[in-house]
Amino acid sequence: MLKNIICKGMQMKCKFCGVSEEKYFYKGVCRNCLTLSQDVAKIEGKRRQIKLNLPFELTIFQANLIKELGTAVKQDVFIEAVCGAGKTEMVLPLLVAMLNQGKRCAWAIPRREIVIELSDRLKAYFPELQVVKVCQGFTQCVTGDLVVCTCHQLYRYRHQFDLLILDEPDAFPYRDNKMLEHFVLKSLSETGHIVYLSATVDEAMKKKIKNKEVKHLTLPIRPSLKLLPVPVWRLSLIDNLLFCIDLYRNRHTKAIIYVPTKRQARLLARCLMCPFITSQSEDKEAILDSFRNKLKGFLISTTLLERGVTFEGINCYVLQADQRVFTHATLVQIAGRVGRGTQNTKGSCYFYSKEKNLEIVRCIENINAHNQCACSVLEV
Repeated sequence: MLKNIICKGMQMKCKFCGVSEEKYFYKGVCRNCLTLSQDVAKIEGKRRQIKLNLPFELTIFQANLIKELGTAVKQDVFIEAVCGAGKTEMVLPLLVAMLNQGKRCAWAIPRREIVIELSDRLKAYFPELQVVKVCQGFTQCVTGDLVVCTCHQLYRYRHQFDLLILDEPDAFPYRDNKMLEHFVLKSLSETGHIVYLSATVDEAMKKKIKNKEVKHLTLPIRPSLKLLPVPVWRLSLIDNLLFCIDLYRNRHTKAIIYVPTKRQARLLARCLMCPFITSQSEDKEAILDSFRNKLKGFLISTTLLERGVTFEGINCYVLQADQRVFTHATLVQIAGRVGRGTQNTKGSCYFYSKEKNLEIVRCIENINAHNQCACSVLEV
């Protein structure tokens, strides 16, 4: 471990994770890296002849963005596309082109659950490729034709990737995490570039766009060509009475109920006699698979399911939407779970809180602004 410490005068810096604050070091050892293996994975690039056969046709708006992406990828790119716009599918043609040239590619995502879901989707798209998922519980094989991993696992790949797709860079735990940012940058080859994907833009990305460090591409409309569902705010003062009434009215539908804490998730699930999922749930994949296979029912969740997951025909309820954990970006992402897919499945989103705070207002304004842009695009 000591070989990874650079000393400049009295200041130390970890060559492995990049931290330099004194609090992270003990007797010259970086405590951030004590649990990390320092074996460097080696990815071999080889030319291929992959063809992309999507099970559906892309819209003209998606196709135009794909063309822009193909010319812009000589630098880092940020694709800002609304929830359900098909960000994954729009990046696939670029991924195919890079792999066919023998370039080394990876897809990094902040959260483990989305790594597992996305890697299965990519295996279906590319059955001839060895798509490896690298995250907690899946670290036996860390090399393949295409790596799909959490941002934490990028520490294994030093100067390896010519293309890194970084999904949801404004999501926890990547947002404002200097160590993970260091892992991302160190995973790139000398000529490597990043394609960022998200429906929401944080301050760090706004700064990159302003300084022209990234090429900014946007898509304000879903493949269904329907507008985004706008959340409905409802005043909730007395024991969430309106929420209970709405649940009764929609008892024959499928819904995710978001709550601010793990404790509330457990208590509400007990009251409603339905499953719940949090970051501490041990059987997350089984819970999600079971919920997907149901035609109706409720699932209680923390912000764990705010992004990256798709369920057909659901409603979304956010209880205590004025709590700090529900930022405007989080609320936008939660609302984006509704009405996804090319068939524009029906669904509604409701925010319940004692007040309509700034984050709720910003969320609704954001969605309305995207809908206005979509209307302008459709009129052209």
